[in-house]
Amino acid sequence: MIFKRLRFTCLFFLALLLGVTLPCVSSDGDEISGGLLVPHEKEEVADEKIICISDFHLTDTKSHDNGYASIEKNIPKLVEFLDKVAADKEVTGLVICGDMLDEWKCPNVVGPAEPPFNKVEERFLDIASSKYNERVINKLKEIVEREKIKVTYTPGNHDNLCTKEVIQKIIPGINFEDIYELCNGQIVIEHGHRVDIFNANNTVSYDGHNLPLGYFITRQHTSLSVRDGLMVGSEAELDGDPVVPAIYKRLKAGKKDENIVGKGIIDYPMFIYDGACLLYNRDSKAYMMENYRGVGEKVTRDTVKGKYNFTDDKWDEIKDADVVCGWWDSYWSGVNLDIFYKLAVMQYFENDNLKQEEIPKVVVWGHTHTAMGYKHKGTGSLYLNDGTWVDNKKGGCNYAEIVVCHDKIIGSVFEYKGKDAVPREIFSDTVKR
Repeated sequence: MIFKRLRFTCLFFLALLLGVTLPCVSSDGDEISGGLLVPHEKEEVADEKIICISDFHLTDTKSHDNGYASIEKNIPKLVEFLDKVAADKEVTGLVICGDMLDEWKCPNVVGPAEPPFNKVEERFLDIASSKYNERVINKLKEIVEREKIKVTYTPGNHDNLCTKEVIQKIIPGINFEDIYELCNGQIVIEHGHRVDIFNANNTVSYDGHNLPLGYFITRQHTSLSVRDGLMVGSEAELDGDPVVPAIYKRLKAGKKDENIVGKGIIDYPMFIYDGACLLYNRDSKAYMMENYRGVGEKVTRDTVKGKYNFTDDKWDEIKDADVVCGWWDSYWSGVNLDIFYKLAVMQYFENDNLKQEEIPKVVVWGHTHTAMGYKHKGTGSLYLNDGTWVDNKKGGCNYAEIVVCHDKIIGSVFEYKGKDAVPREIFSDTVKR
């Protein structure tokens, strides 16, 4: 250790003489590993290094056996990545930012509670215990059990009923937070779905249940995958377009049916829902439920359309009290990922309800499956999106990395390229603390 510090000190002064900048280093004098960090002008001590990942979308065994699982070929790569995280002695935190477990992916003609489950939590336990998913779950258990890295889970929309009690049964000892704050609120991490009108927990529209409209769109999407033999999550399904823009483009081009003709684009969410029904699954007129969540044996498309009518007043009832965006902005976030970033800006960086000292330095969301980062011009704060690990997502297998030094925070987003490859940097910048 003495030799290591002496060696680093010599290198440091040599660098100063030569005008070379040094990377952020740990308290042991080692360069922070795991990503391509921005060089710094002086020696820094890293207080924390947090890795954020989300949107695995682990599904049950029958989804794998019948060809509509979201992730299968990327599971070994995900386990390999988690091995690297566990072995990185500089990592202090691992945050799973939602949609780790997916109980929405189910074709219309299959009951989501097959085999029979008495409680929704049994479905999550069934997904976690699937032979296809056990390597991921066991690796997370191993990291938690070592107690070197604090592992935190924040739920998303596809696992919105996975409570603290349920996740503790799956991964004992894991930390659970709806919204995870670090460094006295300077870092805020959540899934991001609560600002999304299609996917925010909705206890208003459907008789007290929290099923958002996105649940039924997902089931339509899954039915297409089964019908056409496509894996859910494949961008090829809609010519490379994200789901909502593709529907919008196709309907705008005139590909309509009797349910949409004359409707125009007055009720945008229902316009998108009608489009999903048209594009994804023309045949099935109902969703098999088998009393899942107490809804009943089945739900028809007309029932869904009758319940999910969105207005400003309705959105005010649905959304969390502290969500500031209106339904119009929330809707368009599904059409344009830049607008989704703007919702983060509205929520955290330009929110009149927050005092200057309450504005976060770094906000991390998932949800969109698109890894990216922005630096807000007004505050200098960073927005990071940690992407996804689903199969067939070009540029996927992503993670966000937050390195906390004494006077600055470095926020980066990467594509994991494999254990012997350098991660591809998607975004990296710094913000003063």
